[in-house]
Amino acid sequence: MICRLCKKDCSEFKTIELKKSEIYVCLKCVIEIGSALIRQAYEKYEKNSFEFNDIMQLDAHSMAVIIRCVGIKELAIALKNGSQEIIEHFKNHMSSNVAQILLDEISYLGRLRVKDVECIKSKIVETIIELEKRGEIIIRSDCRM
Repeated sequence: MICRLCKKDCSEFKTIELKKSEIYVCLKCVIEIGSALIRQAYEKYEKNSFEFNDIMQLDAHSMAVIIRCVGIKELAIALKNGSQEIIEHFKNHMSSNVAQILLDEISYLGRLRVKDVECIKSKIVETIIELEKRGEIIIRSDCRM
């Protein structure tokens, strides 16, 4: 039989149904197609994966836009149990008054459920991705790990 993709006479075939007909494809082509699809899916995932801690890699302009778009209460919740490093990163991109308000909000917060903190972090990440789609900020490719 002749493979419909590589046009070679191969010994092992896989029947693939397409709409109302069937085509015969050799196993080598099936594996190559599968590998290509997996690579494409991974590249798409890698392109769209941005996590809360990746905020540390954003530039000053992007940070300013994010701080304007995300409320102080939401930031306080997201940063409640965060590292001192990420809290400082946000503070460094705020006026001293706003930074003090943020610290006050963090200190006023009681115990929080991890689920609630993760939900707020996810919303902030969604906001960041939306801001990038609208062209208001730029997420460098090395932030997407």
